[in-house]
This record gives sequence, C-alpha cells and structure tokens, in this order.
Amino acid sequence: METNLILDQEAIKAKAAAPKVSVEQLNQTFDERKKKQQEELEADYQAQLKEFAEDTSYYDDYNSFSPFTKKVLVRIFKFVPKIPSEQLGHTTIMVESPLDGKLKPQLIADNEKVFPIVKVFKIGEQVENKTYITKGNLYVVPMDEVMGDDWNPEFMFLMNTMVQQGQKGGLAKIPEEMRQRIPRLEKNWDKYRFGMPNRLGNQTERDRLIYLIPEIKLESLFTV
Repeated sequence: METNLILDQEAIKAKAAAPKVSVEQLNQTFDERKKKQQEELEADYQAQLKEFAEDTSYYDDYNSFSPFTKKVLVRIFKFVPKIPSEQLGHTTIMVESPLDGKLKPQLIADNEKVFPIVKVFKIGEQVENKTYITKGNLYVVPMDEVMGDDWNPEFMFLMNTMVQQGQKGGLAKIPEEMRQRIPRLEKNWDKYRFGMPNRLGNQTERDRLIYLIPEIKLESLFTV
C-alpha cells in the first residue's frame, strides 16, 4: 500500500514537471503541419502537371486518326494526390473510379481530380485558329464543365417521375446502385469521349482521358 502511494506521488510530480502546452502552441503546431501538407500537395501537383505536359508516349497510338472537322483531340489533366500508406490502412474498399474506370482504393478515387487543362495532340483539318492551336500545347477549357460534380440527369428524371406517379397514385423505385451525383466531366463531356475503333471495349486508363472536343472549348493557352 505504501509502495503504491509513493508511486502515485512520483507520478504526480512527474506530471507537474512536464512542460505545459498552451492552446497557442497547439494551434501553431497544427498550422505548421497544415502548411507543410499544402506545400507537399502543391509540389506534387506541379510535378504531375510537368509530367503531363512532357508526356508524348501516347501519340503513336492515334497516328491513324486525322480529324476533318473543327475539333481537336486532347488529353485532360488528372491529378492524383499521393496518400501515405498509413492513411490507406491494411484493408481498403476498391471502387471503380468515375474518371478513368480503373479499380482503386476508395480513398484515392475520392481524392483524384481533373483540372480544366488539356493537351492538344491532333488538330482537325477545318480548325480555324491553327495559328494559336498547336500540337503539344496546353490549353484551358471551361472550368464549370469539367471540375466537381453535379446532379445525375438520370436520377433527377426518376425523381421527377416518382413525383408525377405519386400524384397519380402510382409507385416508382430508384435503383440502389444509381448515383445521385456524377462528375461534371462525365455529365458534360461524355459525348466528346474518344476511342480508337481498334481498341473499343478494351480501353486503357489513359484512353478514358482522351476527348475529341470543338476548338471553341479552348479558352486560352496555358504554360507550365
């Protein structure tokens, strides 16, 4: 009993002697950590953007395609932040990325983003601004068309149908697997998605980021 009392007293003394951390110090530590993470994220973004700008490895895959219209063949920039393995954990849920269709841990799929930056690598014969549109250059496209997500038109259609049927006493059910919101890239640019005829049905992750878009979508030149 006396031994336990001595140990308790020593523990109290040790606790009292320990340096006290103020709220200001905690906030400072948090801010420093947040700043470091932001700097690492920015460095990662710049490195991936530079790699995107310099990559020409896919050019030959499209040599047999020459657009006639006022369209350009582009690849859109996708940024995938590096996530430490300790954040991923030992067991992860694998999901299909809505951006490229590739199975990957949900934490990664939820954090990857496309940016309104494209690289032109094929120019249509009828494109008018060939002075400004050059193979290999980067261009800015409408941000509100490709970034973020929006309501799924199919979901909204079914919701409206349910309301109308409900008023008439009917019943309707929305499939559980139907997404309420989808990437804006999918909603607005799915009609521009391009795939070589000899690879349809067997597209790679990179193919899923290729689009044949009207030249008017190119808003300005972008330099790295």
